[in-house]
Amino acid sequence: MNLKSFGCSFIYGNELSDEVGTEVYLNPSQLTWPALLSKQYDYGYQCYARPGSGNLQIAEKVNKRLGAEIIVSESNDPRSYRQNSDKF
Repeated sequence: MNLKSFGCSFIYGNELSDEVGTEVYLNPSQLTWPALLSKQYDYGYQCYARPGSGNLQIAEKVNKRLGAEIIVSESNDPRSYRQNSDKF
């Protein structure tokens, strides 16, 4: 069985102690939680994560590798991530 991970620099393991290749991301870290989980259960591990990937890019990569259907829709999320400079 293989564990496949998708994501950004967090899943890739950017800046962890075993990361090799700083300018061109050649080898993802083996210290990330998906890598450690695959070792614990003796699964193969494939990391498709890349630093700087956004949500849509990650979803497209999942679709390409796994054939999963991706549905993008508007959100009514009431949380605001915008900053109001009047409050500074």
